[in-house]
Amino acid sequence: MMPTASTSFRARQQGGLTIIMALVLVGVMGAATFSLSRNAIRELSMAGTIVQGNKAAASADAGLDWVIIWGQGAVNEASFTSATPSAKETALLKMIKDTLASTTGHPPVTLASGGDSSMSLNQVGAAQTLQDFDIEARYLGNLPAGRTGGGSSDNSGASGGTKVGGASGDYFWRFLSTGRATPTGAATFQAQRELVATLPPF
Repeated sequence: MMPTASTSFRARQQGGLTIIMALVLVGVMGAATFSLSRNAIRELSMAGTIVQGNKAAASADAGLDWVIIWGQGAVNEASFTSATPSAKETALLKMIKDTLASTTGHPPVTLASGGDSSMSLNQVGAAQTLQDFDIEARYLGNLPAGRTGGGSSDNSGASGGTKVGGASGDYFWRFLSTGRATPTGAATFQAQRELVATLPPF
């Protein structure tokens, strides 16, 4: 039986509707794919930010370790010298001595890394992320000799107090370490760590 005109028109309508539905599905799937790709890119960016932030924090922690190790060089200068300190390590010790020798106030002093290898965490040839730190030091004062760390108000260390301070008293310092992580061709990430510590008299 030959198809009637109405049958042919209905078939054409169904074919056109199928094409439209297919185009709609393709559009929806394309939009979903685009959205997922944007989310993936955003998550990768966030992951990279976290990684670089952690590297900056590690640099700041390394700065405090650097201060603790080299800041006591005057206690035994022979050992300090035999360790062949870098220019910045020598500058740290000089800054401590100069500050203690001053009688006209003690403003904070900043030691910038300035490319000194002792203040950089990078190995030779590493080019992925530059990690380094700066140190700001402020002298807070002298702890009177024989004072206690708590418990007793005298020098006996009673009631659980631990005697601190030597014959001349220890020196109180505040050190602020600013760590940086700079990926190649990208922005610099920063983190800070603070340390209040005593250095023995020398």
